[in-house]
Amino acid sequence: MERKTPVLIGKDIDWRLLGVTGLVISFQFMLPSKTSFNLPVLAMALFAIALTWRHGTQFLTRKAWQWLVVLFACLWFPMIVAALDAVDGSRTLIVTSLYPRFLLAGLFVLWVLQNERARRWVTLAAFYLVALWTVDALVQYVVGWNILGYRYDSGQLRGVFGPKYRLGLSLAMFLPLVLDVVLRQRLVHRAWSLLVPAMLVVIALTLHRNSWVMSAVALLLYSAFLLFYVGWRPRLRGVLAGVFAGVILVGVASTQSTVVSRFSPAFNALMDSPEVLEAQLGQRPDIWRTAIRMFEGNLMNGVGPRGFRTAYEEHAVHDDYWMNLDPPQTPAHPHQIFLEIAAETGVVGIAGYIALWLVLGLAFARARRPSALRAAPWLLGFVITVFPTNISKAFYSSATASLAWWMLLVGLAFLTTSDAADDTRSDDGATA
Repeated sequence: MERKTPVLIGKDIDWRLLGVTGLVISFQFMLPSKTSFNLPVLAMALFAIALTWRHGTQFLTRKAWQWLVVLFACLWFPMIVAALDAVDGSRTLIVTSLYPRFLLAGLFVLWVLQNERARRWVTLAAFYLVALWTVDALVQYVVGWNILGYRYDSGQLRGVFGPKYRLGLSLAMFLPLVLDVVLRQRLVHRAWSLLVPAMLVVIALTLHRNSWVMSAVALLLYSAFLLFYVGWRPRLRGVLAGVFAGVILVGVASTQSTVVSRFSPAFNALMDSPEVLEAQLGQRPDIWRTAIRMFEGNLMNGVGPRGFRTAYEEHAVHDDYWMNLDPPQTPAHPHQIFLEIAAETGVVGIAGYIALWLVLGLAFARARRPSALRAAPWLLGFVITVFPTNISKAFYSSATASLAWWMLLVGLAFLTTSDAADDTRSDDGATA
């Protein structure tokens, strides 16, 4: 018998639980703002300080906070080492000193999501917020403006994110979660499966090529999760949904001139001269070459987090595209995650990056299977952001990096907790 769609809150409401869970989800709600999404992170960090002051670490299981601390150290320790002789000492110090907000907020998230009802609320709230973003963007494309009054000027579709180019990246990060809620967990009516192709259409219309790459990586990794970890039953549903979504996306891409104009030149450039290819890549190759020289000149600990702009001119060659503009411009970051880590935190940062992957994989492997199944879509949202193919936002300080941390924290909470009914459920999440 098909599982009924669950009630989001229910009759017996624990208002305190609803309040703290609302604080967790408020980060995603505030994400379209310019910087206000930092306020929920700050509030969660302050709550965590109060909890730690009163209870020590006894309000969490040892497994939960130990994994969190180790994962955080993989990224923060290299930042501290890089800050010792950073080229932009004041900015690096600010970024590094504020970074523990993710650790403290993580303690709060782990505490709240120990409750099974809170985990369900966060999952469904995240799903419906993504649905709202998607529908709003489609309305903006068709009507010309969205619910917040932002207009679509036949350029890049941005939806509720207004002047910020975050819509495509954010939707790509949530793709595994939406797929999992619809296909495997079945927490919503099957009609909601239409949200997946709708998201892909919106991502295509953002004209953000890195969002396209991240979406492809998300679909590939989630498909691998279904095929090799879950088993046969969800596989067929996932494949059919993927084929259907792909047909819709290809249909849109082949008929919309804005999408064609964005994609075709880059594809044709592969068969053309290197200069044309560099132009279609947004002149990023010059930035990447400078990042490599920056790494070679600061091998051990880099130039410091967010010090790339300050150090750029010193390491750029005489024919660098950005230095020959009038006036010269210095890119804020390398637009490639691995090069950013190498240039700004050196060999120590690369070691931390590799350790992050190993620790996350070990935590997933050691988790109980039901917990790992529920954590996977959240963790995949983080994974595609730190994947070596990411060529977009700054790694150490950006809205996308904050979203990646939030998804990691929620995923870690799912990974380190279990429901009482775990032993009576089958591997695909259905009642046995």
